[in-house]
Amino acid sequence: MRDGASLPIADYGLLADCSSAALVSRYGSVDWLCLPRYDSPSVFTRLLDPDGGHWSIAPAGEFRAVERRYLPGTLVIESVLETDSGRVRLRDAMAFAEDQRGHDLGHRPPHELLRTVEGVEGTVAMELELAPRPEYGLVRPLLRLDGDGGRTFGGPNQIAFRGHPARAGRPDRPGFVRARGRRDGRLLDPLGRTRVPAPRANRAW
Repeated sequence: MRDGASLPIADYGLLADCSSAALVSRYGSVDWLCLPRYDSPSVFTRLLDPDGGHWSIAPAGEFRAVERRYLPGTLVIESVLETDSGRVRLRDAMAFAEDQRGHDLGHRPPHELLRTVEGVEGTVAMELELAPRPEYGLVRPLLRLDGDGGRTFGGPNQIAFRGHPARAGRPDRPGFVRARGRRDGRLLDPLGRTRVPAPRANRAW
């Protein structure tokens, strides 16, 4: 969803870990996520309701979605977003347990959503909007920042967030700048475990 308008379903790409799924738009917003199972209550529901929650990582101001693809042989979505000052590459995936192959793939997944941003060209001012709305948008939890991430309070489950930047501006809308060659990652753990490791940029691909 962009500027409050609904998007066609064709503008979304599917992320999955064999137990659940997320839908991410070509504009960098995760507008549907239910965990830990496909039939679990949603964490993000903006696909159905503008106030249903989302997780957006996108350039501040006007930008264009110029490229999008799945990395070969994976469910990792790579999107290139462009502004007048540069380009960034966004990669999104749901994590699998390490070293799984073949029929073991998807067994006991960690239930984590991974996102990385890399500067490709120039310098781009970015915004991150994290607005979890558990229970199909019925719960509006408090988001509290802590060190290199944050955690929600309120609702049936805590949701943990790790990865810079969790700074500047509102807690649910921090700003940052991504320059060419710079990359960092973010992790969302909707099960709210006590200790969530910061994501490595190559963890899911």
